[in-house]
Amino acid sequence: MSDLIVAAIFTLIGAALGSIAAALGSWLTYRSRHRELDVKMIELAVGLLTQKPEDSTMPLRNWAVDLLDHYSEVKLSPETKAALRQNALPELPGFFVGASFLEPARQHLRGAGAVGPSGEKFETPTPSKGQ
Repeated sequence: MSDLIVAAIFTLIGAALGSIAAALGSWLTYRSRHRELDVKMIELAVGLLTQKPEDSTMPLRNWAVDLLDHYSEVKLSPETKAALRQNALPELPGFFVGASFLEPARQHLRGAGAVGPSGEKFETPTPSKGQ
């Protein structure tokens, strides 16, 4: 009878340890994926903030500053937020610039008359009379 009790205890301990390991693995996967998404949102904000500030894009720029502050582990000071709203971040070659997920935001900026990385002005497209 005592062998049966010992076997039951070991079975319960094994089941508990297995459940704990599964829960810990799930939590670590969740945290890792959540942090990856945070990084993508930071990349999006940085990509938008490399554009020259224009009156027509200030709402988008303000959103990008708020996005950067929200998803960063280190919160931005009010002075830093103000500087980001008024000045473009420098584009560093290969740093966020080539990210394909930024293309919809770039298209929006182009449609809003923003300035490209080389200083060229993107005009808002006007439909032709035939459309």
